[in-house]
Parts: sequence; C-alpha cells; structure tokens
Amino acid sequence: MAELWLLLALGTMLMYGIGQVFQKIGTTGSNPTTMILLTALVMGPIWGAWYVIFRDDVNLTVYSIVVPVVGGVLGMAGNIFFFEALARGNVSIIGTLVAAYPCVTVITAFFLLDERLTAVQYAGVGLIILGIVGLSTSRSDSVPSASKLGLMLAIASFLAFGLAGVTLKEAVRVVGNDNAMGFYALLYSVIGVSYWVSKRRSHPEQSLTEIPRKVVGIGAIGLAFSAIGGIMLIWAMVDGPASVVIALSGAYPVIMILLALMLLKERIALRQVPGLLAVLGGLPLVSL
Repeated sequence: MAELWLLLALGTMLMYGIGQVFQKIGTTGSNPTTMILLTALVMGPIWGAWYVIFRDDVNLTVYSIVVPVVGGVLGMAGNIFFFEALARGNVSIIGTLVAAYPCVTVITAFFLLDERLTAVQYAGVGLIILGIVGLSTSRSDSVPSASKLGLMLAIASFLAFGLAGVTLKEAVRVVGNDNAMGFYALLYSVIGVSYWVSKRRSHPEQSLTEIPRKVVGIGAIGLAFSAIGGIMLIWAMVDGPASVVIALSGAYPVIMILLALMLLKERIALRQVPGLLAVLGGLPLVSL
C-alpha cells in the first residue's frame, strides 16, 4: 500500500490540475494584478479557515517565525513574478522556464535539508521534471517570444517557487503543518491585496469589476481547488521528501491534458506524448 504522503502528493497534483483547468477558463483576458488579487481573496481565507479550525499550540521562536514567513513570501512572489512574466512573453517560453522549478528544490534540499533519495527515486524525479518541461514546451504559440524583463521575471519565479518548496518543508518541521497554513494564509492575503492596491494607483482599469462575474466565479473555483491542493501539499511534506513532493505536485499539466482528453474530447498532440510518458514513467520510480 502506498504511503500517505505519496497519496497526498498525488492528490495535490490532481487538485492543481483541476484548478488550472478552471483558472484557464475563468481568467482569460484578465490581467496579472487581478489574478494576484483573486488569489489572495480565495486562497487566503480558505487556508485561514483551516488554520483556525486545526491550529496547534506551539512555542514560537525567531527562527520558527522567520522560516514560514520567508516561505510565504517566496510562494506569493513566485505567483506575482509568473503572472507578470506571462504579460510580457508567450507561455511556451515563460511556462518552460518556470516549470523546471523542482530542480531548485531538489538541489537545495540536498544541501540545506541533507535530504537523500535513492538512485531510483532521483531517476524518477528527473523524469518527472523533464516531462513537466516537455509538456510546457509543447504549448503552442504563433511566435514564441519574450521581452528581457519577461525572461528575468520568469527566472525569478523559477527560483522563488523552487526555494519555496524547501522552505515549506522546514516550516512544517518547526511550526507544524496546520500552523504553517496560518502563516501562508496571512501572507498571501496581505501581499496579494497590497500588491493590487499599489498597482491600482497607476492602473485603475485593473479591477475585478472590469471582468464579468461569471468569469471571476469560474476562476475563483479553480483557485479554491488549488487552495485545497495547497493543504494536501503541506500534509504531504510532514513525512515525504521535499524533492519528491514538489516534483509530483508540479506534474499537474498531466491532469490538465487528461481532463481535456476525457471531458473536452480533445486529442493528445504528438509533441505532448514524450512529456506525458516521462512523467508517467517517473511516478512509480519515486514511490520505491
């Protein structure tokens, strides 16, 4: 029988995949600032409610406060950098750069957390990362391009997401999984709303009121699925190695493609097959 952390990591991948389908439908035509605000308004309260219900008493120290704060800032920064990068470049380039962020987690977990996997597990993680990058590369754009600023933002997102995975593992260790959720809820809400307020001063047109309510609602449903995935991710981190958990959760494009195949009757493009096979080949290896 598979270990609980592995099932939770796979559940995270499922929730992220479903969430991305709704977000893609609901946020078409929106802008980065609005997406960040919507992320804060949906994910923050869901995580906050989880913390209020399940929080534990813990003796906080400077270190135990700094670790989850840094993790929350990195996570939200990764989102901001990603959405801003997409506004300045095609998803084929931006998505490919950011998709490789589990590499950062694997490397930093090795050196900072002294995390060691078996050779077979490393092979599985490598296949999954290659598959994620391959699936991101396969997204079609008429003229793949990105500005220098877009590329810099994509690299910043790549680093932020990768480091956030390692920090999340340490945050779970020092304050507990449910308490870490409280830190992340507060930081996502405060940073997201603050970012929107600051951007609204120079871009008053970037508002939720400018987007049809149906679109906002569908996007919010997608973010709610992602919020549930975030809860499962933190629980998976309790016993699971950060390298494997982050690699599995980052493989959510597989779920998006399979859902499109089953529900939307879309066909799998030939260029997507190698990425799918790499991820599917890596999944059983990381569980050994």
